[in-house]
Formats: sequence, structure tokens, C-alpha cells
Amino acid sequence: MKSLLRKLSLTSHQLKHLMNELSGRNELYWLQLMYRFPLSVEQCRDLRFYKQLSDFIHILKPGFPRILQIWAALYFTVLFSDGFESGDFTAWTNWADVSAGTLSVSTDAPHHGTYGAKFVSDGIGWGGYGRPYQTIGGAYTEVYARLYFKWMNPIWGDARFYSFYIFRSPETAFLIEPQVVRQDATNYYWKVGTSVSATFTPSTNQWYCLEVGIKVNSANGFRKLWVDGVLVIDAVVDYSTNSRISTIFAGLCYKENAPAVETWYWDCVVIADSYIGPEVTESRGFVLARTMRTFGSWIPPHLKPELSFSPRGLV
Repeated sequence: MKSLLRKLSLTSHQLKHLMNELSGRNELYWLQLMYRFPLSVEQCRDLRFYKQLSDFIHILKPGFPRILQIWAALYFTVLFSDGFESGDFTAWTNWADVSAGTLSVSTDAPHHGTYGAKFVSDGIGWGGYGRPYQTIGGAYTEVYARLYFKWMNPIWGDARFYSFYIFRSPETAFLIEPQVVRQDATNYYWKVGTSVSATFTPSTNQWYCLEVGIKVNSANGFRKLWVDGVLVIDAVVDYSTNSRISTIFAGLCYKENAPAVETWYWDCVVIADSYIGPEVTESRGFVLARTMRTFGSWIPPHLKPELSFSPRGLV
């Protein structure tokens, strides 16, 4: 296998497409055969895109064998992440897009850590929003965004909504604006574009892990929504007139009129070029720590203390 890879003459674009053609099982089969990684397909999906591991991989990647560099490039591409632990919005491109309320970083109710984002409406009855945004460099046509989001007040009135992302392309300012919509007092549903989910019974003061994926620059593009890791919307869409994803707004992107003071929280925002998934749990953290130890023979001595991190410290 090693000699065969050395003889291949492929561009990185061709190689990525070739790797994508392989099933997860086959890709992991070759990795485990060559390097004896203790990774199942499910573990591989669980492990990728957590910030500490991603940063660690990129520090070490220049010293990895070529096949591992390819694997790392495919599985560890975080475009942006912020858990607001800086105590402000300075990681974002802009955080001044606010109307009819107050946007802040607060210690009131973080998903984890010390800080999280918070928006409080002014209660005068107008629609409002507090939506920091991040510009996406490069030419990414497939992008995923995940955050944890909760609302403290029921949606005011049937057919009204809260939106929690806006995806923008150079050609379309509001390409998609994913929403939670009130059907009636006991039934809500998720909506992305014209695609809707089954109804569910909502809960206030409950964290929802909301991840949206979109593929553009293709007649066979898609829009997807996962809620707490469960795919609830999966639609094929012609996005051939949109060249790339250029900007993502995240947070309370819009709330419709409500004559009352209302509060929303969000935290743990990640933007990546592949599926991210919910945050790592304690048990998955120990799997991750064991996996990191398998890299030991390639780790320079001055970086080996990095392996001693606690699973509780993972994003």
C-alpha cells in the first residue's frame, strides 16, 4: 500500500475526491492496517472537530507520514470556533448587528465554561436580533455550523419563529435562515428554507444542539439540520447559482414581534467543512485521550506534555 501511494501522481483535489469515494470502513481499514489506529467509524466521527484535538493535530501534522497528513486534512478542518471564554465577541468579524435589544457575553447560563452569549429583547413589541457574524475565507462550497441554543420564553403567537443562523453567499444575502417555528402552543417544528421537520413539544430553558450543513455551487446541493445529533431535515436543493459560503451569522438572528422582555442564550459555536456533531461527553473524552496516546511515536518530546489534558477540558 505504501509503495502504491508513492507511485500515485494526483493533485490534492483529485486525491480528496478519491478519498471521498472510499467508504468510511475502507478508509479506516487501510489506516488501521498501516498504523494500527484503534478507531472505529463511529469513533472517527465522534473525535473530529473538537478544538484542542484539531489544534494539536495541526501542530504535529508536518511530522506525520503522508497518508496521515491526508487523513488529518480531511477530518480536522475547523474554520472557526468560539465558546466566548474570552469574555467578549472579539473572535468574530462583527458583533454590532443588533436591533431592539441588548447583546452581551454573560456568565448567567453558559453551556459549559464560564461565559456564553446572551440577547435580551427590549419588550416594546418590535422584532429584534443580536447576531454576531463571521466571514469565511477561501472558496468553501460545503459548510457546517453548530451551536448550542436555548430560549427562556415561548414563541409569542402561532406561525411565528426564532431564527438561529443566517448563511450568506456572495450572490444571496439570506441564502438560508434556519428557524424554530411555533405551530401552536404545544407543537413547534424546525424549518430550513422551505424544508420542515416533524413537530415536537418544545421546552424553555433547555439547550438544543443545532447544526446546519449546506452545499452550494451545485445543482445537487443540499441543506440539512441536525438537532442534538439527529438529522431532522435533509433536502436536495439546486444551489448552482451560489458560488460559495461567504458569511455565517449565529445566535438570535431574528425574533418576531412580542410585547414582552425575552431572553435567549447560545454557546459553543463551531464552523467547519464537514459534519461536526454534538460536544464530546466524558466517556467519549477518555476514548479521545486513548487515541491521542497512539500518536506517541511521532510526537516531539517538547510536545508530549500536551497528551496529559483532561477529557473535561475538551471543547
